Parts: sequence; C-alpha cells; structure tokens
Amino acid sequence: MLCVLSVFYGYRIRQSFADSELRELRIEVLNGTGQPGLAAKAAAVLRKARIDVFEFGNAPRFDYRESVLIARTKNRDLGALGKKLGCDNLIEALVEDSIVDATLILGADYQSLNLGLSR
Repeated sequence: MLCVLSVFYGYRIRQSFADSELRELRIEVLNGTGQPGLAAKAAAVLRKARIDVFEFGNAPRFDYRESVLIARTKNRDLGALGKKLGCDNLIEALVEDSIVDATLILGADYQSLNLGLSR
C-alpha cells in the first residue's frame, strides 16, 4: 500500500510542476528551521519535478516562521512557482548577475507547502 501511495504522490508532484516555464527556473533551497536534512529533502522533491535546484543548504538563521520565495532576477514565472509551491510569501530582492532566479527559504510552515514534506 505504501508503495502505491508513493508512486501516486510522485506522479502528482510531477504533474503539478509540469509547466515547462517552471523547469527553466534555477533556484536555491535553504533550510530556515534547523530541521536536519530539510533543504536536501525539498531539493530532491523539486528535482524529481524537474525544477533546476542549483544548490541547497542552511539559511543564515533558523527562526523563520513562514516559508519565503525570494526573487533574485526579474522573472515572471516566479509567481507561478510560488503558486505551485503554495508559498504566499513572495519577496523581490533582485541581485545583479545572480546565478539563481529565486531562493526558497523553508520556514516552520514547510509542511503546508506542496512538497509533501513531513517531520
């Protein structure tokens, strides 16, 4: 039963991120909770959905209550990514010559994102 649910969930994630324009985004995923391995788990889910995760790691601090998607370049598809992720906190902090289009910082509400992550 667990195997069937796993296959179904993987299919659902791939379908929800199937928009070709989202696959062209390059993002970084940062753990803002201190939960061990959280950014790596999120990066794996996003990569499985064919989102280009350039890197993942820890945020500068671990007290983020809410997850945040930060635009690093002018890109109209970031709003669509935020919507697909279920992340309502979108911030624009543009960086000239940024190597990523966005930074996703996972906060204490990470379980509410459309990533299927749990404790």
